[in-house]
Amino acid sequence: IRTAQPQPIVFCDQRVKQATPDPVRDVACNEHMEHQFAAGYESGEIAIWDKRINRAACDIRIKAHNNLNNAQARSVAWHPIRRELLASGGTDYFCRVWDINQPTAERFSVQ
Repeated sequence: IRTAQPQPIVFCDQRVKQATPDPVRDVACNEHMEHQFAAGYESGEIAIWDKRINRAACDIRIKAHNNLNNAQARSVAWHPIRRELLASGGTDYFCRVWDINQPTAERFSVQ
């Protein structure tokens, strides 16, 4: 009997792959803003995209988890109520929360 192997999720938008040569680790759609999604990369960066705009560059790029030992951004998730807040988890053992209106500084972090 053969056991089923988990299949990788293939994201259809090529812009995510073209933004950086690093592998994508997670993608999350913003439930409050259907046109917006975030991608977490192996480089530790997070990119936020607007699906309405057809271009190769992302709208916002956050250096989220690449400050310590080449940490990766392993997961991204939007806040269920506040549409401007995005959480990210990385291999640096930090969970960080970002306000995409002010993406240069994290709102808070927990280790």
